[in-house]
Amino acid sequence: AGGGILELKTREIASAVLAPKLAGTRNLEAALADQELDFMVLCSSISSAILDVGQVDYTSANAYLDAFAQHRTAAGQNVVAINWDAWQEVGMAVETEIPEALRAARDANLALGIASSEGRDALQRILASGLPQVVVSPRDLLRRIDEQLEGLVGQESTGEEIVEEATVAKRATHARPALSTDYVEPESETERQIAEVWADLLGLDKVGTEDNFFELGGNSLVMMQLNVRLRSLFGISLPVRALFETPDVGSVSERIDTLLVLSAVPDDDGSLEETEEFTL
Repeated sequence: AGGGILELKTREIASAVLAPKLAGTRNLEAALADQELDFMVLCSSISSAILDVGQVDYTSANAYLDAFAQHRTAAGQNVVAINWDAWQEVGMAVETEIPEALRAARDANLALGIASSEGRDALQRILASGLPQVVVSPRDLLRRIDEQLEGLVGQESTGEEIVEEATVAKRATHARPALSTDYVEPESETERQIAEVWADLLGLDKVGTEDNFFELGGNSLVMMQLNVRLRSLFGISLPVRALFETPDVGSVSERIDTLLVLSAVPDDDGSLEETEEFTL
């Protein structure tokens, strides 16, 4: 299904979607190169935080804004990417013409969107926060991601096949970016294995123990691939919420080591059960 969706995206179609945010951001950066700005706000979309089927070009364009903001913030600039959810009264979700049969579903979704007053309040708080990236969702974001992944994966084996197909192509390796934390060499075997998986999935030459998954360019799609790889390595499936709560190699390693110990503890009848998922 994923391949079929991608086949419908021609270079021309994808370029038209990518250009405003990629070329526009680069042009804006060049035009303001000599200016001392108090802040720069990039209007990204929640689509780069949750899996939005059929929107690979739009999701990629917004992921670029997220990475741009993270990189510029690490360099000492006040740049923030805001991953907005749909707004109730304005924006693409309201203005885009759609078939009559889909309007009821669109209206129901908009009713759960961001009200203008909520958006104004969110913007003020975001500017005061100093964060490089903020996702704005009136609904429980982690629950939405879980639901999206469950809907895409369906059966566990099918999900692994989808992820493996996505990782077949050889990734180009580039240097670890400048982050808010210094590079710390992984020490334990678990840390080294996890760091190697992150580096492979993100196309980096190395990943440190304290590196933040999202600062490195990770997103929910890469997180899905990460979960499959962790299951293959350690026999443990972490919930998506756990990966959000432990976004660095050291924390994930500690969690996995704990789960491995728990999985080796026999039940009352003396038997051992395979560990699939814990929430600690």
